[in-house]
Amino acid sequence: LRCQGRIAMLTGGRAPPTPTTTERTAGYRRALAEVGFEIDERLVVATAASVEGGLQAARAVLGLAPAPTGPGMRRRRALFCTTGYSCASRRPAARGTGLARNRGRWIVGKYLVVANQTLGGEHLIEEVRRRAAAGPSAFYVVVPNTRAVDAARASGAPLAPAAVMSGSSEDEDHRATLIAQSRLHQALNRLRAEGLDARGDLGDPEPLTAIGDALALEQFDEIIISTLPIGISRWLGMDLPSRAERRFKLPVTTVTAHP
Repeated sequence: LRCQGRIAMLTGGRAPPTPTTTERTAGYRRALAEVGFEIDERLVVATAASVEGGLQAARAVLGLAPAPTGPGMRRRRALFCTTGYSCASRRPAARGTGLARNRGRWIVGKYLVVANQTLGGEHLIEEVRRRAAAGPSAFYVVVPNTRAVDAARASGAPLAPAAVMSGSSEDEDHRATLIAQSRLHQALNRLRAEGLDARGDLGDPEPLTAIGDALALEQFDEIIISTLPIGISRWLGMDLPSRAERRFKLPVTTVTAHP
């Protein structure tokens, strides 16, 4: 059976585009060229970072006139979705077009979650659930292995003058590591219990370095940073979200624990 049709691509609308968007767009163009499909620039649509934005873009490309077909050829239409938001829009946009019953292949949205003392809090769990509801998702949790004295500063606990001058001891840092490992284990178990694809590990004590190490191993679509409230959080005090966004050229979402 010979087929002819159009394959649209819904991409992230961030400017400048993230490395992931750039690579997926290049792959889309390369794949169409290899099979002899003409690339119609009207079908490469940038979407806003929301389900509604993805829905509007999907309806726009599905509303275009079908591609002409020759004798003995079957017409096909497809949406290639590269973000969780655009994936979530595919089914509602396809209703009434004849595409709703077709089974799609989905690209998984990959999210890097960075947290320590707030890991497992409801504010973060709800943010993760929203990403999962938008489409197929995978989560990698990195817990910066914060030194005991830094963890105490971040929590607002009073520090003895000697601790401020000398820092934490080896035993105290070891206990802080065990606590971080326990938080990671509990958080992963909770996420997996909700049916989510979740992995994770401890990272460098400096959160920016920990993020860079994780990104050196694999690509992600977004970074989610969970912090203590402003005035307490060391990460907010060092402007971690903005610094991560500038350095790694990825969208960064900051979620703050309730005091």
